[in-house]
Amino acid sequence: MGARQPFAIQLLSSLGTSIQKLPRHSHLERTILHLAGRPAPIFVLYVERLRAAGRDVELTEYPSASHAFDNPLGAQPAAVSPKFESSRNCKIREEADGLLINADTKQQFTYRDACVVHGPHLGYDPVATQAAKTSVNAFLQTVFKLQ
Repeated sequence: MGARQPFAIQLLSSLGTSIQKLPRHSHLERTILHLAGRPAPIFVLYVERLRAAGRDVELTEYPSASHAFDNPLGAQPAAVSPKFESSRNCKIREEADGLLINADTKQQFTYRDACVVHGPHLGYDPVATQAAKTSVNAFLQTVFKLQ
């Protein structure tokens, strides 16, 4: 493993929140996560694992925002998108080789699994987007001493 990096930023709008990730980010000093809605329990466990490893983790939730809240091309307000799929009900485990396993079936995860649902709410939230941009900008200003 290489030298520790001074920070990491992950901007998430609930993408992959059902995936139990291995602690690959244990070499990072700081992780900032932005999440639409309330985080899935498995996502909270991921944050707890990073903190237990001594990492500085900042989790910001935008309770009124929907998935893809920072996409200005999204519906406003958010709307059900029947052509899209969501793994929000799936319990997915990432193996050491990167293979995703459905924790319930113990088989490789696919979007044909019974836990996958159609019709997630997708949409642009300008208020949450601006808040996330402001937060990340302030962080970068501090880290790179741009003030």
